[in-house]
Amino acid sequence: MTSTRKALEITPKAPKCNAAPQVSGLNFGPYRVRARRGGGGMGAIDEAIYLDGLRPITVALKRLLPRYNDDEQFIGMLTDEARILAELDHPNIVRFLEFGEVEGQRFLAMEWVDGVDLWALIRRLKAARARIAPRLAGWIVAEALRGLHYAHERRGADGAPLGIIHRDFSASNVLVGFNGAVKLIDFGIAKARLNQTQTQLGIIKGKRGYMSPEQILSMPLDRRADIFAAGVLLYHLIQGTRPFEGADDAEIQRRILKEAPPPLDGDEADELAPLLARALAKVPAARFPTAAAFAAALDALRPPDFDGPAALAALLDARFDDAWRAARRAEEIAAPREDTSTARRAAYTRIVTGAVAALDAWLADQRR
Repeated sequence: MTSTRKALEITPKAPKCNAAPQVSGLNFGPYRVRARRGGGGMGAIDEAIYLDGLRPITVALKRLLPRYNDDEQFIGMLTDEARILAELDHPNIVRFLEFGEVEGQRFLAMEWVDGVDLWALIRRLKAARARIAPRLAGWIVAEALRGLHYAHERRGADGAPLGIIHRDFSASNVLVGFNGAVKLIDFGIAKARLNQTQTQLGIIKGKRGYMSPEQILSMPLDRRADIFAAGVLLYHLIQGTRPFEGADDAEIQRRILKEAPPPLDGDEADELAPLLARALAKVPAARFPTAAAFAAALDALRPPDFDGPAALAALLDARFDDAWRAARRAEEIAAPREDTSTARRAAYTRIVTGAVAALDAWLADQRR
């Protein structure tokens, strides 16, 4: 069973000293929250510092919005996400650290990626009237596809497939690091055998512009729904717009179901057109059978000496300059520096061992 704490050991230990580190921010259990970095309809994502004895570690905290702290459905969804992430260990998927509760507020702690999501990169490029090189875009999506394939193929302790379908593979759920890393995030609405919450009949989960035709029609899904979304992401990253745009959700859905996307601009993008046509096929059987097959097709278009991490790091360095990073640092929450080593743990419940079994037991206890 995957240990829920092993990812906290990725930073080398600092030399021992007599005093605990002092980090500014707002207290949340054993964490110091530094800044709000994102979020959606279910929860918020904060950058935080985990004060583990003598060495601080930066993490991402996902917390339910206050209005959902007592909502059975949302508690179950967050627990399901933790249960899925606890089973995954891949360089292209953000790592699970721990799941717990502080004074009744549930949270999920994950690996922190120092970078931005692809949606932020797309907006930045669009504002500068710039485009990403198609081959670099293909490499980024191929990296995310490798993480996706691993999740699709993952089996449980019993040897049976977990049946993971991400259902929200999109620009806002792929992080790119300033060091050139690519990480898939947010399994909050993923479908898997591990799930204890079920999607209600007639409710569609996901982002409208990235949904496959079968997802829109509430038909049974398999991994090929995620492959369709990966095709949308590749098009979005290269073109700056999604392949199926519309004035409202109904128009977007009609185009996904009935229309082909507009051709990509530029000669270099032409070589990607056949791959996009296959990924965006209306019928699942006509798409790439696996995320690995789509990634391999993208890999075949690049020269062997293409250095993806270096090219991505250079692009991010150019588009998110020192002024942008200074403004980001200014967003950090200021708070008096104080020693809270005792108080911060007073109402802290941690799930740390036997990941899936412990999460199931915790959720069952909450429902009593």
